[in-house]
Amino acid sequence: MILWLYSKITHFIVPFHPEMHLSAKEAKIKFKTILCTPELNIALHSSLFIRMFLTSSDSFRDHLAKDPSIPKPSKDALLKKVMPSFIWVGELSTKELIKQRKGMGLFVFDATDLDALSYTHSFIAGLFQDRFLYMDYPTRQLKYSDKSFTTFNLFTNNLNGF
Repeated sequence: MILWLYSKITHFIVPFHPEMHLSAKEAKIKFKTILCTPELNIALHSSLFIRMFLTSSDSFRDHLAKDPSIPKPSKDALLKKVMPSFIWVGELSTKELIKQRKGMGLFVFDATDLDALSYTHSFIAGLFQDRFLYMDYPTRQLKYSDKSFTTFNLFTNNLNGF
């Protein structure tokens, strides 16, 4: 018993909920794939910070609804999207914005998706550069509509270490 007194936990493993199928690694690959699409038009060699986290859609929607930094048209478009119980959220920021706990891009992925190969199956929606991005499921193409959007407050509901 005395051996554990000065022990320090450095890592631990938490099993996924049985409904979750998309791993963090796969979610990040899908996020990076979306970032490379022509619809986003991100400048080559841009210095951006990417943050991925897993959360419940209820917690995310609650944060989104209460966040005054997101303009109403963009917020409403994202809140209207159907989301599963668990989602991966990708946030995009710059060095200057992250210091202020602000982001410039927000992307939502289905954590319950069984298809690990294609980003078109798990991408739900996103906000970036005055655009609301979404997947047009019949055509499996990334589409966008113009919305007012600049920066937003980073999600910190279940990320106390941030």
